[in-house]
Amino acid sequence: MQAGKPVLYSYFRSSCSWRVRIALALKGIDYEIVPINLIKDGGQQFSEEFQTLNPMKQVPILKIDGITIGQSLAIMEYLEETRPTPRLLPQDPKKKAIVRMISDLIASGIQPIQNLSVLKQVGQENQMPWAQRAITSGFNALEQILQSTAGKYCVGDEVSMADVCLVPQVANAERFKVDLSPYPTISHINKALLALEAFQVSHPCRQPDTPAELRAQLPNHSPLVQGRERGSHAGLAEQAQKRVSCSRGLELDLFPQEVAETLGSPWHSFEAPSIRVFSREMKLVGYISPSTSSFLNPLICHMLGLSVGRHMTCYNG
Repeated sequence: MQAGKPVLYSYFRSSCSWRVRIALALKGIDYEIVPINLIKDGGQQFSEEFQTLNPMKQVPILKIDGITIGQSLAIMEYLEETRPTPRLLPQDPKKKAIVRMISDLIASGIQPIQNLSVLKQVGQENQMPWAQRAITSGFNALEQILQSTAGKYCVGDEVSMADVCLVPQVANAERFKVDLSPYPTISHINKALLALEAFQVSHPCRQPDTPAELRAQLPNHSPLVQGRERGSHAGLAEQAQKRVSCSRGLELDLFPQEVAETLGSPWHSFEAPSIRVFSREMKLVGYISPSTSSFLNPLICHMLGLSVGRHMTCYNG
């Protein structure tokens, strides 16, 4: 590792680790990652070596400036005080209090209740309903709060610590199949944030320890073609991408079915997962960005050999 470079101990799917990765990306801080697998070998966080770093046996841990810091909010507060640009906390005391309130609501009031350590205690068959109740209860409160604080993001039109906490928690909600339709403000903010580069490069699907089958690349404003096999699915996607780009100057975001189902819907392009892509044989190929699908009229679908539809019927935007 490079001398003096911050080191983040992280797990790709850990929402707390994701918060710190987002903050580091927003502030343009270069760092090394040491993956800590929370599942493998009974959980690498329980090793003696890791416990010397964090007796709580949790990620994330950030080594920076000669100190070791645990707890994602404490890490972000330190980064804010030592590297204040760009700001994650507003200067105005009232807005700063609101940002901290929302951050704590998520980091203390929702995420710990559905965390892995808690789910292990409730039994395999109870994990999904337990997590859904915890997230729904918190989102009911959060939606109400955000309706009075939000602009483009959680508090006004500037990205803050509250936004850094929100996106990973929405990903948790999608992973546990929480119905997000009652939370339009949360969903709208989440979509806007996921369009930002810092939220993309820090995404669980783009980490060094992300399993190969879950990997994806999310370049800004670029088509995404990612499949477990570079076979017929990827070939169809590439053909569709090329034809649409050439004929209409558009970008086609096509997401393979297995990636979508495994990750749960982590991308803003999955906000309307009922917009699905089928081959001419009506085999489900993947999902398409709702913002793009409105441009794909039946004639273009026919050209591409695709049927883009809701409930197997042609979608005419």
